[in-house]
Amino acid sequence: MTTRRDFLAGTALLGLGGASARAARAEDPWGRKFEAALASDPALLGWASAARERLDCPDLAIEGRWPAGLEGTFYRNGPGCHETGGRRLHHWFDGDGMVQAFAMSGGRVRHSGRFVETRKRVAEKEAGRMLWPAFGTAVADPAPLTGPDTVNAANISLLHHAGELLALWEAGSAHLMAPDTLETLGPKAWSSELAGAPFSAHPKVEPDGTLWSFGYALHQGLLALYRIDPAGRVTTVGTIGVKDLGMVHDFAVTARHVVFVLPPLVFERERAEERGTFLDGHVWRPELGVRVLAVRKEDFSQRRWWQLPAGFMFHFGNAWEDGGAIHLDYCLAPDASGLTKTFREIMRGVWSPPTGPTRFAQVTLGQGDAVEQRVASLAAEFPRVAPDVVGRRHRHVYSLAGDPAIRPGERSLGLDRAVRWDTETGDTQEFSYGSGFLPEEHVFVPRAGSRSETDGWLLGTALDLRREATQLAVFDAARLGDGPLAVARLPYPLPLGFHGIYVGA
Repeated sequence: MTTRRDFLAGTALLGLGGASARAARAEDPWGRKFEAALASDPALLGWASAARERLDCPDLAIEGRWPAGLEGTFYRNGPGCHETGGRRLHHWFDGDGMVQAFAMSGGRVRHSGRFVETRKRVAEKEAGRMLWPAFGTAVADPAPLTGPDTVNAANISLLHHAGELLALWEAGSAHLMAPDTLETLGPKAWSSELAGAPFSAHPKVEPDGTLWSFGYALHQGLLALYRIDPAGRVTTVGTIGVKDLGMVHDFAVTARHVVFVLPPLVFERERAEERGTFLDGHVWRPELGVRVLAVRKEDFSQRRWWQLPAGFMFHFGNAWEDGGAIHLDYCLAPDASGLTKTFREIMRGVWSPPTGPTRFAQVTLGQGDAVEQRVASLAAEFPRVAPDVVGRRHRHVYSLAGDPAIRPGERSLGLDRAVRWDTETGDTQEFSYGSGFLPEEHVFVPRAGSRSETDGWLLGTALDLRREATQLAVFDAARLGDGPLAVARLPYPLPLGFHGIYVGA
């Protein structure tokens, strides 16, 4: 039987100290290279740090008319600072989390941005330098690691559950945040057994309020699975042994199953100890293909496996089942080069496109080994669905999208539009931001009493490179192609982040 102590001892970021010291003694030129590149290339603005530790704008300038029924707060999370102690970090995923709050009331929008004051951030500010290795940045003379939360950046996404606002990482605790002030209240312990245990950046909240999450311990080849009730009480915990396991960023749920899709990016402890970072401990092994694991919710020992061709995926739209078949949609890349190359090189001001685009994919997992995979032509990422269809049959998926062909020398991530996919017909409706914008994840917000996946609004931020400022746009989700109903503009840019949620007033 695996104990909490065993699980924490096996978390992937432990035991990298000695290698980090060897890997990072040379002078670091990344900051100078990035600043020089930024001076001539405004498209790099999204990877600059926030201008201030605290950001506030009490009344955003609004073009158009803000919908009267949209009363609440749109929260986003992502790395807010890409330097520590004057040293440029080496991967987009490394910076300390900064939560952005767009509060909407009476047709007006105000903004505030605050860093998540994790144990890591507080200690490194006091020391004036990096103390521990990050996801993709090694460090000389690291301080001792005592558990996952020692290096918790709380910089990926957010969750609102049982009245609590939580900033999420994926290899450590969620962090409680005050919804109104964004004050950091400390790590969340769901139970004494789960204190300090890894908690997913992409938990799934079903329509009845049941929360599913997971963590991983790569040294031991373990996935841990948690079920939490609508009141925030842990009701089920279990572990699953998986051979050749690597970073698992997202998952899906259906009415009866929890579904993991395991790409062939495999963690090797010796490699991590030699190279000094969690990212560099991974190796691409396409001969393994993509393995899909479905676990019965009521009995974790009941499992089904399928095999798909090699590929890499970060994010899932939704999953549902019909009889013995499971239907799943996600965004599929040919390999992990975006993670291992593109998102690293951008930190020194170099545009290095991945091997190929990430595309919207639909998969049907049938009886036995039967699988069917359909891949769209457009590039796509950050898929989201209406909250009322999580784990249930759905028709529409919202995402960012773009032209799959990135031309040589093009300074873009290839995602320039917001799209609504019709999973039954294959049709799309889209709004293109055009050149000069870097859009971020868009989130569907249902109207009160909504009974449709398009009856509501789509909210999303974008960095306007011409104005050097971030904007928040709101669309009628049913008429996305008509463009924004209104746009609220900040007077300053925000660093590009990852994920957001909407919380009604």
